Amino acid sequence: MARRRFTILFTLLGVAFFVSVVGFGLLYVLVGRAPSVPSNATLVLKVGGTLAELPETLEFNWIPLLTSLLVALGGLALGYFVYRNVNSPAEDRLQIPLLKNKYYFDEAYNFLFVKPSYWFAENVVYRFMDQTMIDGVLHLFGPGTSGIGSAIRNYFDLPVINRFFGDGSYKVTWWFMRIVRPIQTGRVQQYLLFALSIFVIVGAIVGVAIYLLA
Repeated sequence: MARRRFTILFTLLGVAFFVSVVGFGLLYVLVGRAPSVPSNATLVLKVGGTLAELPETLEFNWIPLLTSLLVALGGLALGYFVYRNVNSPAEDRLQIPLLKNKYYFDEAYNFLFVKPSYWFAENVVYRFMDQTMIDGVLHLFGPGTSGIGSAIRNYFDLPVINRFFGDGSYKVTWWFMRIVRPIQTGRVQQYLLFALSIFVIVGAIVGVAIYLLA
């Protein structure tokens, strides 16, 4: 465990040193180096305006480099010595509530958006719109449609459809079959005589009708 801690410490120190040196070197190269132009030339820089004179060349200074190294290495060292024996968040005595609770972003989001959404869905959408408006309209139409359905069933379905057409057609068919059944003897002679009788009767009726119309 101790070996791993020292490995992490020296790795962070090396990264901090490298970043400090490279950053200071880039700043010196980009800002502190004198431009390679003749001394009697007029330099025009497009940085917020026009400069008629050459800017003063900055000399290399060790103070910013050493300051940045001291701050970076001092911060890493202080963090290491403070948290080297801390193995869990509960052992950290320097916790800042604002940082520990992530700037209270979750609490603010819950207070500003989640709770109002739940309240709106429960009280406005469910209780007012669903239970009061929609269910109220359905309850208004429910008794009316039930009464119309009962009237159609009692005054049209049962007497007309069921009794007149359904039972009536059954009774007519049963009555007609009672009349026809005696002549169904199974003898061909009787069937021929019956057919001849119908033919004569129909012919007589047709002949009388033609005579009367003529």
